[in-house]
Amino acid sequence: MIFAAAGLGLLVQYAILFAAIYAVTLVVYFATSLALTWLNRRHPERRIQMTRDGSKRMRREIRASMKALAVSSALLSAGLFGSA
Repeated sequence: MIFAAAGLGLLVQYAILFAAIYAVTLVVYFATSLALTWLNRRHPERRIQMTRDGSKRMRREIRASMKALAVSSALLSAGLFGSA
């Protein structure tokens, strides 16, 4: 019974580390996205593809990016947690 409680504590610690890393990566992701969107709207003549705005694919690409960031955060937090 003692080992189960110790395992639960480790799992909670890992979950907190994962959540913190995932939150930071999401903040960086959305901050970068907002900055690039602002730049594109400010200087539309500098766009590479003038006729395409990407609004049709936006939700699907954001969901895919969030899944990829979750996997990256899980791997990073596992490595940090294992090395501590």
